[in-house]
Amino acid sequence: MAKKKKSWLLRIIISVFLLVIVAGVCLYFYIQPDRPIGWQAVPDNSLPSILKRVTQERSREITISEQEWNQYASTYVQQLLKQKPEWTQWNVQGMDIQLLEDQLDVTLHLRPWDMLDAEFHIYLDVNWNTQTQTLLLTPSRMTLKHIPIPERWLESQQKPIAFDLRAYLPALIQVDDIRAETGQWTIRFGLRKDK
Repeated sequence: MAKKKKSWLLRIIISVFLLVIVAGVCLYFYIQPDRPIGWQAVPDNSLPSILKRVTQERSREITISEQEWNQYASTYVQQLLKQKPEWTQWNVQGMDIQLLEDQLDVTLHLRPWDMLDAEFHIYLDVNWNTQTQTLLLTPSRMTLKHIPIPERWLESQQKPIAFDLRAYLPALIQVDDIRAETGQWTIRFGLRKDK
């Protein structure tokens, strides 16, 4: 009787072990990016040249496409990765952003270990504050490919990202409104009222 219990226990242990291996292999292949995600090219226009173009066209609005947004964001994130050594463990291989209605879908291609590539999504809510001239990007959810990551695991990582645009604008100009639409952003400029 004891021999029979041992053989059943051994079968259960081997079955669980094989199930864990199969699940690990399936997860490995599932989290791979569907397509290669690299870094975008350096943008052709800098912010001062965009503002110059606005004044030359005598327009109060400018539209930034998804491709331009990806170029600016790639440059910013690559500089940020050099400044934050704790992020090097994730070995970010590339990034792509989709502009959604009042939200950004940031797709990161990570290689935390050799031969393991993962597609990681961060969804950021877009908020614009006219008084402080601050663009606030707040993480709303994160997924590993399509698998949701519990919020309690990443609570310390979910700090909003704030961009103060006053440093980039001439003294008399302010941003009146930012409309985050699918595929593009429209930025409306105006004169500062406090000056």
